[in-house]
Amino acid sequence: MSEHKLSTVECGIPFIHPSGQAMSAIDYILFQDHYKENVVKIEKQEINSNVSDHTPLMLSLKCDISFKKMKERTNTKNSKVNWNKVDKNEYKTLIDDKLEKIKPISEKLNLDQAFDELNKILSDTISKIAPRKRKGKKKKKLPVMNDEILHAVKRKKTAFYIWKQQGRPKEPGNFYLKEKTTTTYDLRKLCRKEQALERINTRQQILDAKSSDTVLFYKLIRKQRGKMGRFIDELIVENETYQTSDSVLEGWTKHFGDLAKKSNYQNFDQNYLEAVEVETEIILKICKENYSHEKVSIQELKNAVKKLNTNKAMDYYGITAENFIHASETLLEYLQLLINTSFEHCYIPNLLKIGTLFPVFKNKGDIKNAKNYRGITITPTYSKIIEIIIKGRENNKILKHQNPLQKGFTAKSTPLLCELFIEEFERENKDLKLPTYVALLDGKSAFDVVVHKNLIRRLFQIGFSQQSILLISNLYENATSCVKWGNTMSNRLFNIEQGVRQGGAFSADLYKVYINPLLHILSNSGLGAKIGNINCCAPTCADDIALISNNPFELQNMINLAADFSQREGYLLQPQKSVVLSIKTCNKMLDVEQGFWKLKNIDMPIVQDSSHIGIKKSQKDSTNTTITENIKKARRSMYSLMGAGLHGENGLDPETIVSLFRTYILPVLTYGLEVLIPTGKNLDLIQQQHKRWIKQILSLKLNVADPAVYILSGLLPLEAEIHIKIVTLYGNITRSKRSSLEWRIAERQLQIKTYSSNSWFIDLKKICGKYDIIEIEQYLNKPLTKNGMEEIYNQKDSQVLGGCHKDQNEGVLNSKISKM
Repeated sequence: MSEHKLSTVECGIPFIHPSGQAMSAIDYILFQDHYKENVVKIEKQEINSNVSDHTPLMLSLKCDISFKKMKERTNTKNSKVNWNKVDKNEYKTLIDDKLEKIKPISEKLNLDQAFDELNKILSDTISKIAPRKRKGKKKKKLPVMNDEILHAVKRKKTAFYIWKQQGRPKEPGNFYLKEKTTTTYDLRKLCRKEQALERINTRQQILDAKSSDTVLFYKLIRKQRGKMGRFIDELIVENETYQTSDSVLEGWTKHFGDLAKKSNYQNFDQNYLEAVEVETEIILKICKENYSHEKVSIQELKNAVKKLNTNKAMDYYGITAENFIHASETLLEYLQLLINTSFEHCYIPNLLKIGTLFPVFKNKGDIKNAKNYRGITITPTYSKIIEIIIKGRENNKILKHQNPLQKGFTAKSTPLLCELFIEEFERENKDLKLPTYVALLDGKSAFDVVVHKNLIRRLFQIGFSQQSILLISNLYENATSCVKWGNTMSNRLFNIEQGVRQGGAFSADLYKVYINPLLHILSNSGLGAKIGNINCCAPTCADDIALISNNPFELQNMINLAADFSQREGYLLQPQKSVVLSIKTCNKMLDVEQGFWKLKNIDMPIVQDSSHIGIKKSQKDSTNTTITENIKKARRSMYSLMGAGLHGENGLDPETIVSLFRTYILPVLTYGLEVLIPTGKNLDLIQQQHKRWIKQILSLKLNVADPAVYILSGLLPLEAEIHIKIVTLYGNITRSKRSSLEWRIAERQLQIKTYSSNSWFIDLKKICGKYDIIEIEQYLNKPLTKNGMEEIYNQKDSQVLGGCHKDQNEGVLNSKISKM
């Protein structure tokens, strides 16, 4: 109650035992603290005719009820087009006919008009041939309807009318009352029957689609899970509350509009920012004078169109990726002409810079507080194509200069490697009997506060082409956004004066370029964590930075470096959300109290546990806290799938239930455990929960033997699932470059560490030893393929796999591994 700021009033004992004695107080009316002044009283109602075990409670409150005429919303966009039902050939023909009437352009001044005309052509064409939805029909009050139910409704209405004309008799034996009751019963019976048939048909569709149409299968499952969107009717923005749907939309616009305004805090290094601004102006001037136009080929454009994600939300103009994926050669050639004209003049029209922003809850904190939402922006499809083209040309330069500590949004890598660096450093300190200190830094809306001038300077420093620099600079100049919430779009656009748009095709890469110098500074400082001579002081996933060290004073120096960098680059580190963990990796540790570490002279909290990249880090046992959290998340996922038939009796068939469990539950349950490698009590805890859930969804008794559970379900024991994930992660490491941190750490630990070491790689050796796999060092020079687990499994002779003998489960295991 304190977490959600709820209050109540004690009203005595409202629950009465059947014996007639008052037993306990289990009924309460809860209200939020800020409504306390409006609550007049809460009291029990002693009603003589009450036959319930509970005494009703009555709440009296002061409230103003106002009525207003609903106005028509003119700012809603058309629904997304189902391209599976669109005639693609007719679409191409209509587009080609309209494009023939357009005059070719070659000047910068005509670009705005040309893109505007193309927008109209695309939207008019698709609206003409897209399947039309039925309009004008009143929404049915009943959840189901057919001819039989329709006749039952008419009979019920007729019986009710006659009963009313007879003076509404209430005598139990009255003919007209019986007729009214009978027709009502018949109607409800037919509705329940039709609803049951609908459930059966839906489940049959799921069964049929599971093997024949995977897209339809996941679509049906999502439909059965229900709408996961959270549309609130009250929003808090900086202590101001917005309560109606229109005002909530206004609140969102204010919140994200303020974030997009250029930050100007006193703590920022204004001299440095001004110097960078001057330098950037010189850089842009040099680029304008010396850039050379690199034409966009038709193949380059087609490759960019192929990389667009399908089945996504429409942009501001109602255009989606499918408009170009299903386009004719004529449309692509015309689009190539427009983009080449744009590239030649390094000019992107302002109408291509209008984004649609969707607030997305971060799944933590108060759902009504705007600070707990991130804005995901749908940029115009043309802009996405332009960004993909620029990314294709410049991405190699980003990867060349990217610090090895950065593992976010990087191909052939995984964010879990950040956690692996921290875990291996902890294990190294256990071997050396040294303490471990971890500082998790939290930047306030990191993506939203990137200073554009500083970003342009970074791009110039790492060798972006002059044309690409000018295009990116122009892309963020005069950019605007509007907010969409509850299928309604705000009428007001706000300017984007800073930040890279989350959801843009190139935004994550640009942010990595922006933050990259901080990682270089930390790496070159000589401070922080080292495994041997390998520096791993700041594992980073995009904007999530973890500073690690075995020296508390070094950690403070690293925090100071990060704080100085943030002041120069114009973003805020939040002292109350940036926390420190003192992890017990040895018996003798320096006693540190609250206030020991400071961020800009403000105390940083020292906490018992904190979440990092979805893994719950803890002072004593991160494995236990992560398993406990994973079980909670997996249980919530299971509850959400009960509507889809994930339950024992009257549910889906066992094969489909197991498929749902493997697809939706198992990844949540085992997330991060390939890094932490649970053993002993922790492994028993999660294995018992895993077996219990399988027995429950298959309607098996709890005392059924474990081998029978795995044979009937076709699932591997959870220990085996974790082993597969561990070897898969090692395969990822073997395929990385030799200069990468993970490859170098793997090589060192496998060559130096003995079997008595706590190293993750030694645990990997022991696990592989269970399957008679030896000399795993060879895979560093001869990398495992993505089907490495099957490759390893084929080498083993006859050993135990997670407690299940091969001779008992050979068929099940072979089929499982072959699908990996």
